Amino acid sequence: MIRQSQPLVLPAWVPAEAWEGFVEMRGVSRAPFSTVAAQRILLKLDRLRNEGEDPGKVLDQSVMNGWRGVFAVKPRGY
Repeated sequence: MIRQSQPLVLPAWVPAEAWEGFVEMRGVSRAPFSTVAAQRILLKLDRLRNEGEDPGKVLDQSVMNGWRGVFAVKPRGY
């Protein structure tokens, strides 16, 4: 039996503008993702947030670098 994915609900701690920029970048780079993939990215973003990372900065970094995933913010000058 195939289960349909639940609609994605963006948590309140995720800045909508940063998320929309990330989704747009993924689409433009021909790497759109499914609802399941988006949920997994949000889980990783939550882990990073619990480690002290700013979710907006994490998403912005991924957009600026064209990254498909989310990663801890790298220090300046890399």
